[in-house]
Formats: sequence, structure tokens, C-alpha cells
Amino acid sequence: MVVGIVGLGLIGGSMAKAVSEHTGHKVLGADLDPAVLAGALSDGAIIGELTDSRLALCEFIVVALTPVLTENWFSEKGALVAKETVVVDCCGTKRAVCAAGRAAASKYGFTFVGGHPMAGIEKMGYGASRADLFKGASMILVEPGDKEEMLAGFFQAVGFGGGRHGDGRSPRRCHRLHLAAGPRRVECLHHEPHGRAAGWVFGRQLQGYDTGGLPQRGAVGRAVLAKSRQSGP
Repeated sequence: MVVGIVGLGLIGGSMAKAVSEHTGHKVLGADLDPAVLAGALSDGAIIGELTDSRLALCEFIVVALTPVLTENWFSEKGALVAKETVVVDCCGTKRAVCAAGRAAASKYGFTFVGGHPMAGIEKMGYGASRADLFKGASMILVEPGDKEEMLAGFFQAVGFGGGRHGDGRSPRRCHRLHLAAGPRRVECLHHEPHGRAAGWVFGRQLQGYDTGGLPQRGAVGRAVLAKSRQSGP
């Protein structure tokens, strides 16, 4: 299968590396930074650039961009996607993204499923990406419909889930959400660590503890969470 990865930052880059390392799929990648593309090619994360003319070759596309850029991608590139293609986004906020993805899918005939990998670290960019980022993590899928089995198999192959239950069954790590409640639940799950971490830092600062120079209240979620984990409870 030909897999297209749009955006080779932390999530997209890690996805490209994981797919290339753990499956036999061929990966094409797109990124606005030529240096990132060169690095991904050199690393073997991708076999070539995902140009407009190659979008129709992809049977599966992962869009790993910011919400606004993801919405723009659907409006600008949707017409180039083959009708047999399945497209999944990776955004932490889902309402507008799912609306844009479903509208484009309805107009151009491809299949769209809202998604969000529950994985990440306090760093950003391709340089921080790694093939094992998704090991043991959960993948949220918003109303996958008849593509659920295919998507669950794909994401488990690249590392989501992992391990075994006591009876030998694989754990369920691709979670299905309904569209009515899904977007809001994904947003809450995505931002909960930020809220918890920022609350911890602000509380420690109020008590007069040294928090290692972290800014008050507006601390970046993942950086705060990483430092709070290092500092203990």
C-alpha cells in the first residue's frame, strides 16, 4: 500500500518512520521545509516526495498538520485525492476539522475519518520524531464506519496498543467515538494534560516552590508535563 504523510513534524515524521520501519508499505511525504524532506529521505522514513501529482497514487493518507492548515489542505487538495483513498487527520481539535474533512469527502468521493494519536513529547519538529513514539499509545477514531477494522490493523501495526491481555487477546487501543460527542471528547482528552500540568506548576509557585523557571499559568503543556514528571508528585 502507498501511504502519504502530509506534514513531517513530530507526529507526521514519527508516523512516517513507524510505517517504514514496522510495515511493508511505501511512504511518500510532504513538508514545506526542503531540509525536512531531505532528512526524511536520508533517514529512509519516506521513499519520495508527496507531490500533487502523486496524491492519487496513495491508498491511505495521514494529514499531520495544524487544524487550520488541515482545513485548508482539504479545500485545496481534496480534488486530487482518489475516490478509493482513506484520509485520516491527526488534530487535537476536531469540530471544524471533521466538518471540513467530511465536506471534502462528500464532494470528491474519498473516505475521511477523524483521528487523533494520543502520543507526543515536549519537543517539536522532525528532528524530535522517532519510530517508537506511538508504542503502547491509543488512537482515537471518530466514526470510522466500515473502515474501523482496516484502520485498527494499520495503526496497531505501527505501534499503537502493544502488549497482551492475560488471556492472550490484543488490547483494544483504537477507540471509536461518535461524531456528536467525539470532537468534544477528543479535545478534552488532548488538553487535559495541559490543564493538569499548568495547575500543578501554578500551585507550586503559589506555595513558593522553585519550578525551574517555568512561566506562570501559561506554561506550554507538554514542556510543563515533562518537567512535572521529572520532579515527581
